[in-house]
Amino acid sequence: MATFTDFLQTHPEVDGLSTGEKFYAEEIFNILNADGQIEKAIQASKNGKSALSASIDKIEEYVNEHRDSDFVLFDFNGNGDDNLKKIIDRNKRYIGKMQKFILEPFAYLPTDRQEKFNGKIFDSATCYDHIPN
Repeated sequence: MATFTDFLQTHPEVDGLSTGEKFYAEEIFNILNADGQIEKAIQASKNGKSALSASIDKIEEYVNEHRDSDFVLFDFNGNGDDNLKKIIDRNKRYIGKMQKFILEPFAYLPTDRQEKFNGKIFDSATCYDHIPN
């Protein structure tokens, strides 16, 4: 099974996060990487949904419970700060990279398709297809 350390070694841009950001990013990685969640992501992909759809509720619950997180995914103060928006967008991309990293060993790769959401944090996520070697 993939580890967050493995992920950081193959994604040096994410390794540049602060220690506090990495702590919370690893928690989200662990949500995506849990045995049951991997199977749910694969099943969602088989059903034409985004892989992330299997974990969105758990991630949003985690973020809501950890509003003081250094790995920011939502503007709880609603101040619309442009710099904060850039950080949030960057962190969402990192979560997409985590999902891709976790599913690659199972021969699931991203497609051009996106699933749209009305979630608090995510408004869309990438769909995956099984591409056997």
